[in-house]
Amino acid sequence: MIPFATLLWTGYAILLISPLLPVVAAIANRRSTGFLRYPWMDRLTLAVTCNLLVNWALLSMCVRHIDNLWFDNLTFLPEFGLDLWVLSGLGPRRIPRFVIVSISAILVGATVLEAATTGLWLKWSTSMSISSILLIGLCFWRLQELFLQPVNLSVFRQPAFWVLAAWLLELGMEMTFYPLHAFFLSHLSRSWVLVPWLAKYALGLGLDLTLSMAFLCPKSISSSATS
Repeated sequence: MIPFATLLWTGYAILLISPLLPVVAAIANRRSTGFLRYPWMDRLTLAVTCNLLVNWALLSMCVRHIDNLWFDNLTFLPEFGLDLWVLSGLGPRRIPRFVIVSISAILVGATVLEAATTGLWLKWSTSMSISSILLIGLCFWRLQELFLQPVNLSVFRQPAFWVLAAWLLELGMEMTFYPLHAFFLSHLSRSWVLVPWLAKYALGLGLDLTLSMAFLCPKSISSSATS
């Protein structure tokens, strides 16, 4: 069996590199004229940069053995707001304002209630689950629009597809993994307890590569697609 310390530091390395990939891709997109670029990509760049900073801060606390759950809770709403902002401008039509306001009100209300009852030091799992469900619904809405819009460019060569695919898979993974969190901790030995997390981090690395593809879709002379 691989030593515990090796698994731990492998996980740390993945967490360090993984959120950096979309930021590097965003920089490449901005500096090159060979990739497709849309106005909403500035929003996505801000979102992935914020995600990078949050993940590095969480990792830094973890390495120093500092409880980072309170920070994870406090940054969850701003990250959700950025993702919602990206999705609102991602498709051919803007999401109606009343939908954005309703979603925001539902999540803010649920978060305030959970924060008041559980405090900062326990994971706001209910609020985070609600946010995942809301974002999954919006991603499917945008994905449907993407497949139905009359363009000649393959959907797989459109940046919006890679954003939606990465986020849907990531949200699905998070909703599947965290309910099993307590089971892993209570039933796996020290030699095996990090394996599920390492697998999750490896999948997350693949999803960050998928998200990076949104910035790396090449231009086509014959393409007149809009996204």
